[in-house]
This record gives sequence, C-alpha cells and structure tokens, in this order.
Amino acid sequence: MDVLPPGFQERTHGHGLVTMGWVPQNTVLAHGAVGAFLTHCGRSSLIEGLLYGHPLIMLPISGDQGPNARLMEGRK
Repeated sequence: MDVLPPGFQERTHGHGLVTMGWVPQNTVLAHGAVGAFLTHCGRSSLIEGLLYGHPLIMLPISGDQGPNARLMEGRK
C-alpha cells in the first residue's frame, strides 16, 4: 500500500477498512455505514447506487459516463 502515508494503517486500525483490491460492491453499498457513493458513472454503478439509495458523487471519465452523469444530475 505504497500510496498511503507512513503509519496510516496503524493509526486507523479498527476505524474502518482500507483495501487496494477487488471488493464486492453490492455488499459494501448495502452496509449501513455508507453515506454516499463515489462513482465513475458507468451504467451498472449508477443502477447499484440508486438501488441502495445513496447520494451519488459523480466523476465521469470517458465514453457514456458524461451523458450518464448529466442524465442523473436532473434526478435530485
């Protein structure tokens, strides 16, 4: 985990979870501690975010993600 500052894991142990690998997105989104969902605005991610009722923090990068984000913006 070279991207984390020195001592980060020791200081935050027991206060959440940091992972650099794959995680089951639906399981994470279903957890009560999730307050918002940072998404690249792919169609599947948007559907999953809406399914669990979380506010979406949209960060479109390419392809259909920009139009998807604009479509979702009007659905506040």
